[in-house]
Amino acid sequence: MQFPVKPLAYGLALMAGAGLLGACGGGSNNDGPRIQVSPANAYLLTSNNRIIGVDLDDTEFARTVAAIAQNTSTTSSVNALDVGEEILDIDYRNAEGLLYGLTRVGSEGRIILIDPINGTVFRRGRLVIVGDASAMPPTTDQNIVLNPNTNYTIDFNPAVDKLRILGSDGTNLRVTIDANSSVTAATPTIAATLQDDSLNCGTPAATGCTEPLVLTGAAYTDERSMTPPTRLFGMDTRNTYALNANAGTVTTVRALGVSGVTRVNGYDINPSNEQGVAVFTIASTPSVYAVDSTLNATTSAATFLTSLPVLPSVQGTQEQYTGLSLVTGANPTVAP
Repeated sequence: MQFPVKPLAYGLALMAGAGLLGACGGGSNNDGPRIQVSPANAYLLTSNNRIIGVDLDDTEFARTVAAIAQNTSTTSSVNALDVGEEILDIDYRNAEGLLYGLTRVGSEGRIILIDPINGTVFRRGRLVIVGDASAMPPTTDQNIVLNPNTNYTIDFNPAVDKLRILGSDGTNLRVTIDANSSVTAATPTIAATLQDDSLNCGTPAATGCTEPLVLTGAAYTDERSMTPPTRLFGMDTRNTYALNANAGTVTTVRALGVSGVTRVNGYDINPSNEQGVAVFTIASTPSVYAVDSTLNATTSAATFLTSLPVLPSVQGTQEQYTGLSLVTGANPTVAP
């Protein structure tokens, strides 16, 4: 099946969600019960830079579909992606309750703010290791290079308001996004980035962990009663991995328990119940799974929830899901 994103079906879904569509036609308030469509509780990123809003409890209809604005050789809007710029992953920033994305243009990494309803973007920073003129010897700013052959995944740490970036090549970055950074400048301001230790299995290696680690999903818990109050999980097509984030070290490995996963299309953890949600591709079919976020390594972590519609082919290339973020309201205990 495919998401009904053609204008008529999509328009009907939106009208129904707004309470504008009666069950039996007509426009009178006396037409009987009205069709209600639940709002989006998650956004899916696609390989064509589209953001699709869905209710994961009812995935038959897309709630919203936004094609992210992109400049051409003759346009230069600051509220659009540059030519050749692609969104690699998305996540809600807990401090603001707003949707962010990691992009790559050439080898440069950037952070953007996304309006998932109308597709407008706002530039928040480019990934840079900030130099230290007082060091001996002094150091200068160094741009972070994002490899075009590497998959990158992101998640905000809700306790300290830092963005974690993991790469399938072992990359482990920690990014500070300045709340005062310009969202209108043509050239993004600096997003100060730390290169933490590369992803590793530890010494001795955690049980079930083998290197190299090729993680393509990342998500933090938000458990305020814990010390520390968050835990970072990584994911590949076989396992989840509890990580010491700054050291990049795996502490616990837990099998997904799902056969035939060829791709992790997105992963996030719901801060209201600490339960993970992931999209997997199995036999070319995308499906949503619940992923337990405890450290019980003796049981399988993933449980099937529902299938997702297969996206269309565009000019002979199959569009894929490439990111998932659950809708998250602003957390007043976290200051941006």
